[in-house]
Amino acid sequence: MVGFDYGKSKATADRLIEKFGQAVSIRRTTVVGGVAWDPTSGTSTDTDYVTKAAIIDYTSREIDGTAILATDQRALIAVGDLTIDLETSDKLVVGSVVWPIFNINKLSPAGTIVLWDAQLRA
Repeated sequence: MVGFDYGKSKATADRLIEKFGQAVSIRRTTVVGGVAWDPTSGTSTDTDYVTKAAIIDYTSREIDGTAILATDQRALIAVGDLTIDLETSDKLVVGSVVWPIFNINKLSPAGTIVLWDAQLRA
């Protein structure tokens, strides 16, 4: 029996997000120098990683007022050619709006990342 090809699932997710999503960037800030107890004393550099994402609203059933707020947005982010794993310290740039990433779920069956499901909170 041949195993399931999750690479095809990744390609399908990338294609659907390409078709129904929009261009976004993952913004990662790196701090160099400074001291451990005061990272703001170092020099920060922003690096943007371009990809695609579909930004959708949470349903009223999902909004509980604590874990998911009415103002939160959900981003289904294509893996595409991303060379990084998303982190909650990253930000998602959509047009001129910069969204902090509050929570990340990685759909990764059998070790193949198919897509990122991020919760955005202003």
